[in-house]
Amino acid sequence: MSSFSDPRAGAPRTPLHNHTLSQVTDAGTAAALDVPASGNAASDEVVKGDDTRLIPAGGSTNQRLAKASGSDYDLVWDDEAGTAELEEAKYSLISNTGSYTTTLTTLPFDRADRTASWASLSSGEITISTAGKYLILADVTTIEQSGNNRTEFESQLQLNGTLVPGTKRRHYSRLSNQGQQSASISAVLDLSASDVIRVQSNRFSGSSTGGWLGDGCSITIVRIDNIQAEPPPASQEWLLPSNHGVETKIGEIDGNDIYHYIGITTVASAASSAVLSEAPTIPQGSTVLRAVGTFQISSGVFAIPFGYFDGTNAYNFFAQAVGGNYAWLAQVVGGGSWAVGDILICEWVYAKVAL
Repeated sequence: MSSFSDPRAGAPRTPLHNHTLSQVTDAGTAAALDVPASGNAASDEVVKGDDTRLIPAGGSTNQRLAKASGSDYDLVWDDEAGTAELEEAKYSLISNTGSYTTTLTTLPFDRADRTASWASLSSGEITISTAGKYLILADVTTIEQSGNNRTEFESQLQLNGTLVPGTKRRHYSRLSNQGQQSASISAVLDLSASDVIRVQSNRFSGSSTGGWLGDGCSITIVRIDNIQAEPPPASQEWLLPSNHGVETKIGEIDGNDIYHYIGITTVASAASSAVLSEAPTIPQGSTVLRAVGTFQISSGVFAIPFGYFDGTNAYNFFAQAVGGNYAWLAQVVGGGSWAVGDILICEWVYAKVAL
């Protein structure tokens, strides 16, 4: 007996049904949640939503959702990162004051350019009142006040009267009031309350008297322990919408990876349906994705988006052509409408599947 084969058996099948949510007339408590993992749903299958809350209650203005641990869906409200302003104090030397020979002498800063609550200036010394991590930047320009000799001067940063390692700088001079030399000093220090910062200079070699150039010396102290950078996602398991500053790249899904996406939309006009402005874009191409998720609407109504994309067309209950493009569309369960300002929060869970 010869074998029989039909080439049409392996050809893609166009879905034969297209449900709209308005066809669901009750809560669907008796409906089977039996949509297959891949392929087309049967004409009598129904996917019903639930009232699971997607975000924790509470929170305050300018807070954001953040992962509390490595467990799934453990979102907590947290202060927005990356918004702290730099706190800095800056002091300068304006007049050509002060002189030194072989004895280390404190640079007499005499003007406060920028002030901070945790820093105070007295006799050239800056006292820190708040413990923390600080970036210190000093610029020192020396002059040879008298002597007309080849002379080297040295400047250094000190903490509580002791040299900060690695901060010695040398300056060379040959003639009085000519050939001024500048040096920069930088350090990052963990400071305690009441710590004192100062810059000192002396003559290292030669016989001339040294001094500092007015408008040529300054020190800037920046508090850096309260600066937080925006953390990148630990993985692509959980991404927030674009208005949270995290880029969504659905095309990066490989194999059977699960990809989560939360979309948030505010209803602009009262209607029984709303296009989701914060919804993921399904890329065209060979990647086939299936999406399921749960809407939580502030009025207490819940819906579920479901469908797949074959690279050219979208087949799902809540996708509709809008302006020539497919857009996610949410509809009220059992009729009614949403009010202006209602918040729609949706989680999509994508997985790469075969049709």
